[in-house]
Amino acid sequence: MARKPIVPSARPRRTRKSAAIEPTKYDTASPPAGWYASLKHAVRWIEENPFVRLAAGASAIFGLIVVWETSQQIKIDLADREQDRIDNALGKLNTRAAGDTGRGAALTLLYIKGWDIATFDQSCEAVGNWVVRKPVGNATSDEPGCVAAPIIRDLRFVQASPTWKDRLLENWRSFRNEPRYDYGRYFFWGTRIFRNVRLDETVLVNLKIDRQYFQYIDLDGADIADGQMTRSRVGGSFEGALFNGADLSGSLLSGSFKGANFKFANLTSTGFESVVDIKSAKFEAAMAWADLPPVTYEDKSILDKTKSTVKEAVSPFVPLLNAYPLPLNLLESMTFCAPPMINGEPQSASERPDVREGKCDKVAAINVFEDAVERFKKAIGAN
Repeated sequence: MARKPIVPSARPRRTRKSAAIEPTKYDTASPPAGWYASLKHAVRWIEENPFVRLAAGASAIFGLIVVWETSQQIKIDLADREQDRIDNALGKLNTRAAGDTGRGAALTLLYIKGWDIATFDQSCEAVGNWVVRKPVGNATSDEPGCVAAPIIRDLRFVQASPTWKDRLLENWRSFRNEPRYDYGRYFFWGTRIFRNVRLDETVLVNLKIDRQYFQYIDLDGADIADGQMTRSRVGGSFEGALFNGADLSGSLLSGSFKGANFKFANLTSTGFESVVDIKSAKFEAAMAWADLPPVTYEDKSILDKTKSTVKEAVSPFVPLLNAYPLPLNLLESMTFCAPPMINGEPQSASERPDVREGKCDKVAAINVFEDAVERFKKAIGAN
């Protein structure tokens, strides 16, 4: 008997219903109506309109011009102010007036600006109260003199930051712990040379001269008490100058020191080119480290005794290299301090404090003199 074919039922098959998802406003392809669409069209018009682009470019150029003009005006204003400062300084330096009238700041400004300070004579004769017949007690002398000296406060002649060569040599010397007797060898690269500077018979308050080269400066009768003139080469005339309490460490001085007073001055590693010039100077209570005493470079009797010659300088900036101590009679009036020790060795000279500060273990002048002589003999190869 034949089987009946299977016929699909007319009854629908059950299927799992999925949740209906409602379309959102972002699913429609048509742009939204209302103010948003209008704003969008307006922005597009602005972006694509050539006239608007041209106006924007013109505005940018105009803005740059305004910025440039403003910067130029600022530059002009600063230049005018600077010129006013210079004019004010020139006025102070060219006015005769005793006392403190701002000459120190004026000279410092012109020095920084690169002016030749030698053109401004600031001696008492030029700008102070100078008389043809100087009073002496109740009488009057036949010679001219200064009655009221100009006061020059906060004068600063300081070289700019040391170059890499300066730092390299300084670090090398500190590493080897060498006494710095070759004054001027590396202090003066790029330093200007000052000639014929007159500051005689003035009162210099808070003077600071560092790493400078004065070929000639007149400081006759000047009061430089508590000032600083360090690591510089200074030639000139210093007759009757008062260096009381001044710091002259590391400088090389040359000229006449007749009647000069170095009381309480720091003379550590200070060099004098000629011992003849300082025989009449006063060194009472001047101070220095015992291993870095003040020295001289010219003394014919020294050369005769050692049967040798002192090495000559190779340029105006490099003085004689071999140092000989000052005469014993001058050293005996000074105070010498034993150098601070670190790990059994003398502390580097560049790292030591001012010799006039703190405690001091005194060293006899004869010992200082003999040690310095031995170093001199060793330097020139004498037995």
